[in-house]
Amino acid sequence: MSPANGFPPKGIATYGRSVDLGDGSVRPFTGETPSGRSKFHGVEFDRAALERLPSAGELAAADNRAETDKYRADR
Repeated sequence: MSPANGFPPKGIATYGRSVDLGDGSVRPFTGETPSGRSKFHGVEFDRAALERLPSAGELAAADNRAETDKYRADR
């Protein structure tokens, strides 16, 4: 997914589990300094992840009562 010599830098980025989104996927990454301190965090999207996403109406109509996300609308 990352271009050569791009971001995140090769060799210091560790990727998390890929998750399906839209028609593609996203995956988190983090980078550390040589001493082990966190240097950056991010999420990498492939282009297809932004295709065929649900509309605002579909999201509002979804039954999300079982969600445990602390940022959901009814909190």
